[in-house]
Amino acid sequence: AGFLAYFKPETNWKIVATGFLFAMGGGVIGAWFGYFWAQTFYPDGVRNVLLVARSLRSPAIMPFITWASIFTTVLGGVYYAFRAWRYHEV
Repeated sequence: AGFLAYFKPETNWKIVATGFLFAMGGGVIGAWFGYFWAQTFYPDGVRNVLLVARSLRSPAIMPFITWASIFTTVLGGVYYAFRAWRYHEV
């Protein structure tokens, strides 16, 4: 979503690829941050293993998704702001 929110089809493929890498990198960093967040606030993990596989609202899974979404949107937005400032893309 962070990549598609700032996607412009008329731009050069190198710029699109760089934006995609920033968005994916932000997702990985956010998931890594969410992993440590989950260990801090849910040290016992999830006792019901089926809950992890069936529900995104599971306590140990939700921080991965939340922080990955936040980081990918922020990094994608920062890169798009840089493109708008540097290359005057509107």
